[in-house]
Amino acid sequence: MAIQLIALPPEAVQFDEERFPDHDQSYIFEHLLHYLSLMETLPAIQILVNRDRIVVTRRQKYLRIALILKRPEIRAVIDPSSDAAATAALKNRPGVEELDWDEIDTLERATPVFDNWHVFFFERPLTPDEKAVFEAEIVGFFEDLRHPASADGDPILCLRYDDNGPYAEFLARTPVGDESWYGSFLAAVKRFSSRSVRVISYQGRRFDG
Repeated sequence: MAIQLIALPPEAVQFDEERFPDHDQSYIFEHLLHYLSLMETLPAIQILVNRDRIVVTRRQKYLRIALILKRPEIRAVIDPSSDAAATAALKNRPGVEELDWDEIDTLERATPVFDNWHVFFFERPLTPDEKAVFEAEIVGFFEDLRHPASADGDPILCLRYDDNGPYAEFLARTPVGDESWYGSFLAAVKRFSSRSVRVISYQGRRFDG
């Protein structure tokens, strides 16, 4: 069955904690909120469409974040068990847009690199020396990871620290599709976490390395 994907206002979707609780404890909500505040498009949720209401059934945390950030819309995959008539009516509502999953997937796969934020929360603020190590081993990883499609220009577009977080974040040109580099990158983060300052989360997800 083809995937039905729409964009709709977050306020149109309800929570049902009893029927559809969020059991995913792999993220630290405040850290994920900060990371996703940097993203133009939030990850898609899954919804069940009935005649009386629309309920989020999976990835509830992204809906909560969309509401907190006051995003005008969020993408949603429609559960196949949804009511057909209610689904058709939903797609015709003002402010609801039907999207082409295959077209979006093809476009993303055709993009060799994209500018991606990398966000790290730490156990404590980094000292100047530790920041230098972070920049050499973690930020510098993307300096060495130049993709042919992004050979021109600096692959690191922004780097900043917040000692109150405490966190560090940088915007780097990152390969899409080919993730053969990811294992080496995580190994570098694990070394930094064990030798310098413990990493609490990366991209909002708890880091246990």
